[in-house]
Amino acid sequence: MWRNGSIALGVLCSVVGLPAEQTRSPAAAGRGGTTVPYDASVYRPIDLDRAARDEFGPTARAVAVGNHLYDWRASVNSALKPLDVKRAVASQYGPAWKLVALGVGKDDWKAVDVTHLQFVILPVMEVASDRWFDIAGVSAGLARYRTVLTATRNWYQAQVGKTFRYVQPIVIYTDKTSAQWNAISASTEVPDTDPNRWNLINEVKKHYLAHLPMPGAQLAVAAAPYSGDSPNVWLGAADTDHFAIAPPRATSVTCPATGAQNALCADAEYAIGHELGHAFGLSHSCVAYPSNRLCEASIMQARKPWSAILLPAEIAALQASAFFH
Repeated sequence: MWRNGSIALGVLCSVVGLPAEQTRSPAAAGRGGTTVPYDASVYRPIDLDRAARDEFGPTARAVAVGNHLYDWRASVNSALKPLDVKRAVASQYGPAWKLVALGVGKDDWKAVDVTHLQFVILPVMEVASDRWFDIAGVSAGLARYRTVLTATRNWYQAQVGKTFRYVQPIVIYTDKTSAQWNAISASTEVPDTDPNRWNLINEVKKHYLAHLPMPGAQLAVAAAPYSGDSPNVWLGAADTDHFAIAPPRATSVTCPATGAQNALCADAEYAIGHELGHAFGLSHSCVAYPSNRLCEASIMQARKPWSAILLPAEIAALQASAFFH
């Protein structure tokens, strides 16, 4: 954990959606010419017609009454009834599998076994309650968040010579409004010794753990709240227990995949990149290597992408990490 900023699956209801098509990544090019995939192969579709039959009998079928995740029903003798999505996931894949959403459109439900995710980063966007039904807004927030994640991954590629892998980002509903998320971020502008410094990470972690298990040593979670267009909400970045948390700025800015960044993008990438560095086992550079005169220039101290560096010992540690390929 470092400074508090710099420059300036929630309550998943018992309605399920049809299997989602794999969503394309932004596929940004790094310095080495490689693309940045967001691996969707870890997710599985849910057979909703089967779910309807299992719950309501052989003549039931799944129908959509709208375009949102929550707009699926079972048609049973001309009556529309909700489907128990968690029941469907457990029935079709087993108790270890969890319900997740790749967005809030009607085709975005998926099943995943996070305990089988091996040395990957799971990006999570925690959506404010007053934004949950804004399909286009959530999609735009995810697209912006991917640009921050992509630039961060590409920066590590340029520094280390290899980099880590993301799976497809998921969204989680939260019971906090946009205003509440922004207030939580602002409340962290206190010294590290003040418990309020950790309000944002504690709230993000709480919502994640309400629906998915604690990540183990082979998984890191990169999470940020979505509170709408909030590029000036920048406080509260932190890490703990393989969680790397960024403030709402990270879901509010659109950033180039490589090279010079504007101040907002550099700050958002620093938040994610620095906290992921801790998840990968790195410490603050000037604490770990106080005699290195370049320690302040490391992303693990104070410098932001893309002008930030990694120290030789940090590069060596990441090259030996199972997260880096």
